Amino acid sequence: MASQVSAALAALAGDFDSYLMDSTTISSKLTIPAEELVPAICRHLCHGNDGSSAAEGIVDQAIRALSSLLSVGNVSGDGTWTRMVFAQEGSADIDIDGKEVLDSVLKLLEWSGTSARTLAVQEQAMRSIYYLTDAATLKGLYTSPKEEGGMGFGAAVGSQIYDAGGLLDDEAAGGSSDDDMARRDLAWRLDTHRTLRACLDHTTTSSSPSLQRWAAAAIRNLIAEDRRRACGAIAACASQGGSAVLRYDSFTNSSLVETGGVMILSSLISSDDADTRAHAIAALSATISTTRGVQASLEMLSEVTGAGAAPSSTSDANVVRSVLQGGGLGPSLAQLLLSADDSVAKMGLAFAASLVGPILDNPKGTTGKVKAGISAGTLFDDDEDGLAAYREAALNL
Repeated sequence: MASQVSAALAALAGDFDSYLMDSTTISSKLTIPAEELVPAICRHLCHGNDGSSAAEGIVDQAIRALSSLLSVGNVSGDGTWTRMVFAQEGSADIDIDGKEVLDSVLKLLEWSGTSARTLAVQEQAMRSIYYLTDAATLKGLYTSPKEEGGMGFGAAVGSQIYDAGGLLDDEAAGGSSDDDMARRDLAWRLDTHRTLRACLDHTTTSSSPSLQRWAAAAIRNLIAEDRRRACGAIAACASQGGSAVLRYDSFTNSSLVETGGVMILSSLISSDDADTRAHAIAALSATISTTRGVQASLEMLSEVTGAGAAPSSTSDANVVRSVLQGGGLGPSLAQLLLSADDSVAKMGLAFAASLVGPILDNPKGTTGKVKAGISAGTLFDDDEDGLAAYREAALNL
């Protein structure tokens, strides 16, 4: 029986891959409704791993089939397949929900070892995470009708809820925990902190450049989602005078610098793979932008609540310093700026601008006045104006 299931899943994955050859006919070939096909595949991720070799083969083929299906949906522009992964609620026949499926995918990423089988499975799992964390997919969870894997709020209201960070201001929810959020808000079924940690672990997997590439790409998506949730949670807390529970803490505020995540991403700028370099730079730019955005939101919350608000534990200056320590401004960035491809050069310039932006936007810094002069010996140590890290970045550039 197990071998038959594994063979069926392998055949499905092969069919999905063949559909990618001609994206114009995908809709006519995928005739099984998403609400039936997606749970039929995902059930084997959740129930197929009992430790036996037969079950392991089922899991291998199930994650391959899922990632291929999500790729087909991405190419065809139909996000229903991806949204349905989140939207599963379980039934008498298939008793799994979206959160259980997403956690099962993350468990695959948390396997230890570097065997060929492990890396192949994790590449497909990371590929799935990339599609699942795409901003269009997550927004679609709010704007799409329920029969298409959404929550049915409609385009206008759904967009507002998405921009606000999710269903954070539901009066009936009070100070509910993240588990309650996952039941009310489909997007919150994905644990962003856990997923980011897994992605950062795999950006160091030099034995699989493809896995490394997908991990770097997924981090960019996750940092954007992290900012949406964090700023939304802060705004929801502020709207209640700061008395409500702050239901989400940004990963950039709590873990990214401390765990060496920024230095890992900085080291990828010198990767031999051009796509990995591009994704790493995009992720670092998003990290700096997110850190500044969360800082601004926390400062706003502090004004609302007074001394009771917890300050940001990680400033964007710390992120910039980590980029410098990780070699993010080395020859690889110079090669980007010298590229004959305008889009590549533009990406490098945008990254450079994000590092020195505070000097350009507000050269007076926190003191409100231009410093008369700074000696060479204290150029980086004198941080009275809060601009020492950006001066160091500017000189490195």
